[in-house]
Amino acid sequence: MACEPCTSKKIDGFDKWEVEEAARTLMRAVEIRGKPKLLALAQKEATKQAKLAQEAAMEKKVQAKLTQTFRNPNHSGYGSRGRKKE
Repeated sequence: MACEPCTSKKIDGFDKWEVEEAARTLMRAVEIRGKPKLLALAQKEATKQAKLAQEAAMEKKVQAKLTQTFRNPNHSGYGSRGRKKE
């Protein structure tokens, strides 16, 4: 007999487990809304995590720019003295 995740049924194009998990998430959201203190703490944490994600994305962008600007001149079409090969 096959395991449940291996033979997951589809509901309007979504896996059954995904629909069930979304329903549980919505029910939990209703519970959290009923607890103003928990909701405030959750909003504060979500803001903190969003800020960290934004900072990480910016750091990645800066790192890519630095890599592009200060790449090794011996690679990628450059001669041994850093001048573009002709």
